[in-house]
Amino acid sequence: MKIRTQLHTVFMLIGPTECGKSTFAKNILIPQLEYSLPEKNFYANVQYLSSDSIRQEILGRDYDKYDEIMMESSGQAFSLLGEKLKMVTSYPVNAEFVVVDTTGLSLEFRNSVIETAKKNHYNIEVIVFDYKDREEYYRSERSKKVITKHIQRLKKEVLPSLSRENYNQIHRVKEKINEKEEFQ
Repeated sequence: MKIRTQLHTVFMLIGPTECGKSTFAKNILIPQLEYSLPEKNFYANVQYLSSDSIRQEILGRDYDKYDEIMMESSGQAFSLLGEKLKMVTSYPVNAEFVVVDTTGLSLEFRNSVIETAKKNHYNIEVIVFDYKDREEYYRSERSKKVITKHIQRLKKEVLPSLSRENYNQIHRVKEKINEKEEFQ
């Protein structure tokens, strides 16, 4: 998978729970976005905003993402995620890249990310985990009921509307990616 991008881009990951968004972000996307020029004292600012990490942060403990308390704190977590997105895309921070790691299934949430990105003159690109083989989603033994519900929302609500939502690019991950894939 090759992706060409520009500085000042927000990447929004969209896909069912357990489909590999966080693994992709941490092991493939972020390492390839990070760059530095130590001789010029330049180090790229690549921000990772994860709803699960923010929930754990505000709860003060590394709860499992399926613990009830994690779901109950979603309102506060998404409020903080939105504020962090505004901060890291505003002067004087202006991160080179921002990765937003949530399921991204809510139209309201996607619209708020688009609004913040546009307001701060950032590109907005979506990486959607739309596997050809449905069994790819079920590699995890975790909550198959939740995964099934998310797949249905992705297929019925999200995918049909993505092209109309004003993104600079839409990238589709059609199968699990190994860590040796290229990204530019």
